[in-house]
Amino acid sequence: MRSPRLAAAALKLPVGGLGASRPLFRAPLTGGAVSATYAGRVRAVVVGAGIGGLAAAIALDQAGVEPIVIERAPELREAGFGLVVSANAVTALRSLGLREGVAARGTRVRRAEIRNPRGDLLTLLDYEALGWETYGILRSDLQQAMLEAVPGDPLRLGTTCIGATEDGEALLDGAEAVVADIVVGADGVRSAVRRSLFGEELLRYGGHRAWRAGTRFDDERTRDRFVEVWGVGGGFGFGPAGSGRVYWYCFEAVPEGAPAPERPRDEFLGRYGAWFDPIPALIESTEPDAIEPTFTYDRPPRRTWGRGRVTLLGDAAHPMKPNIGQGAAQALEDAVVLGSCIGPNRDPEEALREYERRRVKRANAVVRASRRAGRAAEGRSPLAARLRDIVMKALPDRLTVAQLRNIAEFRP
Repeated sequence: MRSPRLAAAALKLPVGGLGASRPLFRAPLTGGAVSATYAGRVRAVVVGAGIGGLAAAIALDQAGVEPIVIERAPELREAGFGLVVSANAVTALRSLGLREGVAARGTRVRRAEIRNPRGDLLTLLDYEALGWETYGILRSDLQQAMLEAVPGDPLRLGTTCIGATEDGEALLDGAEAVVADIVVGADGVRSAVRRSLFGEELLRYGGHRAWRAGTRFDDERTRDRFVEVWGVGGGFGFGPAGSGRVYWYCFEAVPEGAPAPERPRDEFLGRYGAWFDPIPALIESTEPDAIEPTFTYDRPPRRTWGRGRVTLLGDAAHPMKPNIGQGAAQALEDAVVLGSCIGPNRDPEEALREYERRRVKRANAVVRASRRAGRAAEGRSPLAARLRDIVMKALPDRLTVAQLRNIAEFRP
């Protein structure tokens, strides 16, 4: 197990108040160095060192299969925004031995609320009463907890995978291919591994630009709850992310590629300044360069994720809109199920097909649910938003719970 100090170095996090440390893993200097690193056959190649890729490496090691993780970035850097670790994600993290590390770094979220800009409560989910253990955490803290649990030193940063073949070759840019028993494409929404298996597939624009940020903020209204606010053409959300920290986001219905405002924080203070407290204060407390935009995408669900000795995981397999906060959770579920199917004495192709059979239907259902939630949240006109609010207030919270139960209660 890697020490906290080494894991912090890999993330470019300060240790002991001495400033930023050197990254633990750097890019090899030459193609020859890359080839020498991968001499011979390895058991598993995971492409991508995001949440899904690191989880896959941990799960494979637990199953007795030695992984290496290929990542094109030259170093893993801190991401300053947060996410909700939902109940099903916590179940997956417990299977990976990571639950305690996440609980120590994050904040327990005891309830979730949906409100309108005036602050009227539309829906309440009492996570604590339901027994749905949930946390808010910075992505960098989740990544650090995972790095500490990754076995040995499997990361190969600064190495670009350009595709994979069905017989288990991971093709590298500027270096010899890596031959493996299995290749797991966890390389994100624009996956090179997926493209090599199924050709070019157009991304489906989700209709929104999302802005994400983290800030130091301490207020009783942000300490134990996740709040999402549904407005007209978009909305706002916030939640705790560790002691004295809050992450927030907003989403807006804009054309794909729409230019960003020159001063996003000033724009949002004008747009959300009359919304209920503590939204204006959250924006005001945020450093301008801590606000990051991204356009949202998904893909029409696929019934097949792999061929031969190659499969997909996380956003590479099932990219989804962020509206129900399940992107990371579904990647963690993928990793747990993959690890339960793989073993040192199993036929690789049979094991990968079993993993896909167990995961495809559930993950694809979450993709569809995320897209439906996005349509409900945006309210394209003031009249549509008012009608939505009336319907949401009238619906018993138990109906929302029933809709979410199948997602929240993951059984590995």
